[in-house]
Amino acid sequence: GAKGVSNPCAIEVAGCKLLGAAGQPVSSVVQFTSLERHVDALRTCLEARLMAPTAPTELTIAPHAEDPMIIADSQIPRVMFSGNHPTFEAEERGGVVFVCVPAFHQRPAVVLVDLDTLVAEEVLVQV
Repeated sequence: GAKGVSNPCAIEVAGCKLLGAAGQPVSSVVQFTSLERHVDALRTCLEARLMAPTAPTELTIAPHAEDPMIIADSQIPRVMFSGNHPTFEAEERGGVVFVCVPAFHQRPAVVLVDLDTLVAEEVLVQV
């Protein structure tokens, strides 16, 4: 069944690290840079080791004793995902698959990722 998780979310499935967020950080990076593709902004977040590079200036985040938005080397995922985007985008670089999941209310779909091959596939849902 479905299980609620934090935002951002770092989990491990079958020994595979996944890291993701609802999408506001990636959309904010697109808004304030020359990047056009959301998947490029997602990749940039990992390269910068920041889940929300524009926070707290452009995105509201709650204060923490330790910054949960910093991605430590030990947290580098095999799958990094972001939700609520206009379209499905996926790209594998350096052993990490970056996946932008479309906003369900705009495009009813789910995204499946094969954890062995890192191939991501969009599956449209009939509603």
